[in-house]
Amino acid sequence: MALDKAGLKGEDVKVIQLQPDEARPALESGAIDAWSIWEPYATTAVFQLGAKVLVTGQDLNINAPGFLIARTKFTKDHPDLTILFLKTYEEARKYYVEHTAEVTDELSKAQKLDPAIINTVLKNTEPLLSPITPEFAKAHQEQADFLYSVGAINKKLDTSQVLESKFVEQALKELKTQP
Repeated sequence: MALDKAGLKGEDVKVIQLQPDEARPALESGAIDAWSIWEPYATTAVFQLGAKVLVTGQDLNINAPGFLIARTKFTKDHPDLTILFLKTYEEARKYYVEHTAEVTDELSKAQKLDPAIINTVLKNTEPLLSPITPEFAKAHQEQADFLYSVGAINKKLDTSQVLESKFVEQALKELKTQP
């Protein structure tokens, strides 16, 4: 989408699929010129390598929150554990949001990173647990359609087939009713 917005086509660049642990040294050594990545990799590259952010998802108006995923068989066989996990996740998420300074300190020690890096990553991410909104579902389908139209994926996808809110809805409902 960034290439499209800049008026470029896929053939104008050479795309190389690398995992983050491969791409970072390639960027650092100059073997690649740019890296499409997510947090915390973007911020650590800026702080540690002096990399420059060219464009963000926000710049491209990409509505792309993170996902919590599970195998369908597991959720069918263990809906109670699925909901327990989501409730625990939500409790941890709330703690994280309410205690950012403490979380920054703990993470910087555990990851042996400058607290400024951790603080920036935390500011750049918005943790949430929410049922899928119509706006997100629409954006998710549009992104899949775009990727198909430019040949980045070879199959047209119906993303509604992989989006599920019932477990999140139940977990949030149960948390509201707890004393």
